[in-house]
Amino acid sequence: MSAPRTARSTRAIFAWPMIIATLSLIGLIAGLTGDGARDVLAWLLLGSAPVTIAFAYWRAGRPARPINSRSRTKAPSHDRA
Repeated sequence: MSAPRTARSTRAIFAWPMIIATLSLIGLIAGLTGDGARDVLAWLLLGSAPVTIAFAYWRAGRPARPINSRSRTKAPSHDRA
């Protein structure tokens, strides 16, 4: 069984999403306003979002699944002989 969930404040719930949003915004601005080092900074900051999300899924022990993974039934095959 998993551990019981505890009540968390709004700040605790939205801390990581706000950090990711801020890093992404800074990355977008850096990428649009300069070349060279700013482009590298933009790639790093914009890449932090998918890396953070992948790490969170890995840490939670849940594999990333496609959105429509519930419909895993096979479509009927219409073999023409």
